[in-house]
Amino acid sequence: MLALALALVLIGCQATLPSSPTPTAVGTPAPTASPTPARPAHTPPDLSKRPLLFWAPLPPQRGGPYDGSDDWSELWQPGADWDELAAQLDVYKLYGGWSFAESTTAEVERIARTLDGFGLGLAVETSPLIPAEGCGKDDQGNLVEGFAGEQARDTMENLRRGGATVDLITLDEPWYYASLYDGPGACHWDGERIAAGVRDFIAVVRQSFPNVLVGDTEPTPSPVSAEGLGEWLDTWTRVVGEPPAFLHLDVDVGRANWTDLVADIGAAAHARDVPFGVIAIGDPSAPSDLEWLQSSGARLSRLRFLEGVEPDHLIFQSWHDRPDRALPEHDPTTYSGWLLQYLHDPLNEALIGPLNLALTAAATASSEVPDFPASNVNDTSPAHWNAAGPPPQHVQLALAEPGTIRRFELVVAQDPAGASVHELWVRKAGGKLQRVHVFDAITAEGDVLIYEPPDPLTGVDLVRVVTTELAGGLWPAWHEIRLIGSR
Repeated sequence: MLALALALVLIGCQATLPSSPTPTAVGTPAPTASPTPARPAHTPPDLSKRPLLFWAPLPPQRGGPYDGSDDWSELWQPGADWDELAAQLDVYKLYGGWSFAESTTAEVERIARTLDGFGLGLAVETSPLIPAEGCGKDDQGNLVEGFAGEQARDTMENLRRGGATVDLITLDEPWYYASLYDGPGACHWDGERIAAGVRDFIAVVRQSFPNVLVGDTEPTPSPVSAEGLGEWLDTWTRVVGEPPAFLHLDVDVGRANWTDLVADIGAAAHARDVPFGVIAIGDPSAPSDLEWLQSSGARLSRLRFLEGVEPDHLIFQSWHDRPDRALPEHDPTTYSGWLLQYLHDPLNEALIGPLNLALTAAATASSEVPDFPASNVNDTSPAHWNAAGPPPQHVQLALAEPGTIRRFELVVAQDPAGASVHELWVRKAGGKLQRVHVFDAITAEGDVLIYEPPDPLTGVDLVRVVTTELAGGLWPAWHEIRLIGSR
């Protein structure tokens, strides 16, 4: 982007010299106006960096549905307190809806000046497709996600007029919403037609920003699969004439084995030389900003450090009514403050809450009823493991790597209530099983039995729960076993 500077050049006209000297006035010299600081040059992001870090807090929205971060506009004021975070980031992402409907040229100028001053790239999330007869809009005329392509030209021109340079465009889930979505305004298009819409969109936006790179964002609810997304990437590349610049995932963490699905999609993208990324967003039901932030970090840290899946891009984003504050960066309860600390220490329990080491453990049992396997005790689902006989019976978790356990949480599956005795055994790497606690109580369905050792147990690689007594002739069962700690 060319930085534009305005200069006033005063050109004097020669005059005839007077025949006698003109007295010189004596007084205070007129003040000289300070020149406007030169606009920082725009630096495109280094897209080879791993992980490439994006940040996209939500601005307040007129008419909702969410208010976003109330102080979002303060990010663009001189001296705004997020310079340390900016030094860690690579790309800031704006919402296309804000750019199209709510931005002013003055606001865009402030944003561009701030991002260029920090040396950050600019991405815009927007939708590429244009509604057709009978689809792309619901019964009330609201656009289906992915179908705001008619706004593309104005969105890009609003940003260009403000002096911004758009480096990246992230498409807002066109493949899913144009093909698999089955709600009001559904289209059920094939990949060829969707990719043709993307191709036309790219031609429009490159009239404003010839060098912009365009990638995709897609969600992962059922029936989305790695195979289906791989086919979509192939179709995009064939029809558009170039591969997507990246594939970002809006992960459905409610799907069973969602981490395996992310890993498989990442492998499919890499097989096609397409970088893949994951959006870190919090739980919309979280009762506070800090808990929302913790949940966003916990999901990402589980994926990276427990499951061993390392995305090429990490996108810290909100489209919820949280966090309420983006600033300042030295307050860990704000978005910038939490993110600054998380990037330095992504396993800090204060930032992500406790990690459940059981999630990546291998579960086995002394016996199991068909359809109630041992693997149910660490899959976060309501399902339970059930032994195939009376006590004594055990279920055990072999950790993927030795870890430190601060707390054991056992969720009871038992109806009716009654007396029970459960022994908790652990093994440290290279050692033997040792009993560390006995639960002896009246227990009932849904109870959570908790044991916190006086000191964290380090180097643990196996945990076994042995049920020795259970009233009423019941066979031992557990909904969930959680091992809270760290690697």
